[in-house]
Amino acid sequence: MEFTRDLHHGRGTPARPAGVQDVAASRRGARARAALAVLLACVGCDGDAPAPLREAAAPAHRPVPVRTYTFPTRARLQATFVAADGRRTVVGSYPGEAGAVVRFVPPAAGEWRYTVRTVPGGRTMAAGSFLVRTAARGYVRRSGARLALDDGSPFRPLGENRINVYDPDWNWNGLAIEEYVAHMARHGMNVLRVFVVSDVEDEEEGGVNEGVLEPRVGVFDARVAAQFDTIFRAAESHGVKVVLVAFALGFSPDDPWKSWQDNTYARERGGPAATRYDFFESPAIRELAAGRLRYLAARWAGSPSLLAIDLLNEPEWDGAIPEVSWTAWAREMTRAWDAADPYGHLVTVGSVGLHWNVEGDEREWWSSPACDVVQW
Repeated sequence: MEFTRDLHHGRGTPARPAGVQDVAASRRGARARAALAVLLACVGCDGDAPAPLREAAAPAHRPVPVRTYTFPTRARLQATFVAADGRRTVVGSYPGEAGAVVRFVPPAAGEWRYTVRTVPGGRTMAAGSFLVRTAARGYVRRSGARLALDDGSPFRPLGENRINVYDPDWNWNGLAIEEYVAHMARHGMNVLRVFVVSDVEDEEEGGVNEGVLEPRVGVFDARVAAQFDTIFRAAESHGVKVVLVAFALGFSPDDPWKSWQDNTYARERGGPAATRYDFFESPAIRELAAGRLRYLAARWAGSPSLLAIDLLNEPEWDGAIPEVSWTAWAREMTRAWDAADPYGHLVTVGSVGLHWNVEGDEREWWSSPACDVVQW
C-alpha cells in the first residue's frame, strides 16, 4: 500500500483562531486532538433530571480510553460538546443492543458543557458540564505534501492490506486479531487496511461472510462490531493506524466472492437497489448508504488509530463501476462523513489506477477537495 499526493487542498489545514466551530469547519480545518474520554452517566428517558457526566478512568490495557454510554431509546441522538473557548464538537449516536450509544473524545483539556438531544425532534436527553484533566495525542493530519501526527512529527505509513484480519483463518499462523496486530508492529508496520464487507452470503461454507457489519440496510451486527472494536483497541495498544474501508466486496454480478446479488443493498436481498449502478446513482440510496458512514463515525471516529476512511474498494475491479458514477458518489459520501466526523480524519478511495479505467478516470476525484490521499 502506498500513499502519495501533493496535499494542497483546504481539508485538513490548520485550525482557525479559537472560536465557535461547526462540524463541517472542524472536519475541514481543525487540528482535533484526542483526550481523555468521558463516561456519560446514567440519564433516563422518562423526563427525570439528568445526572452529570463524570470523567472516566483510563483502562490499563488501552492507551486511548474510550468510554460509551447507552441511552435506553431507539431514537438517533446528537451530542453537542462546547469547550471553554467556544469550540464545538458534535457527535452522533449509533444503535447498540440496549439503546442509542454515544462516544466522545474531547479535543482538549478543560471544562466542557454538553447537551444530548434526539434527532429529529430535539428532545433533551442530558445536559450539564464536566472537566477533562488530561489530553492525549495521535491523530494523523496532512502537512503540506506529507502526513504528520497532530504534534507535528512526521508519519510515514508502512503497512498491510490485511483486509479480513478479523478472520484468523486468513492470518499468518492463524493469529487472532490482537496477536496479529502485535505481530505487524513487531515487524515495523504501522498501518492496517481492513474491509467492511458488503457481500453477505458465504457461498462456499454457508452462512454470512466475516466482516459483514450491515447484513440488512440500517441494521448492524453486534458481533461484527465487537470485532472492529477489538481491531481498534489492538491498534491503539501497538501504535498501528487503521484504514477502514466502508464499502468493499459486493458489486460484481455472479461472482461468488464479491457478488452484487448478495450485497446488502441489492433488491435480491431485500435492499433498495435494482442494479449496482442504482447504488451509486440514486439519491435515495445514497442517503441510505450514508447511514453506514454515520455508524462508523459514531463508533470509531474518536480513535486516533483511525488513519483514514476509505470509502470504496477497487470499483474498477469489483463490478466495473464507471468513474463518472463512483466519483460523484464519493464526493457525496465525503460530505456525509465530514458531517459525522468531528475529529477530521482523512478521506480516500481505494481505486485501482488509470490503467484500468471504465468510463472516465480518477483524476477528477484526485483533484477534488474531497480527496485527502491518493491510494493504490
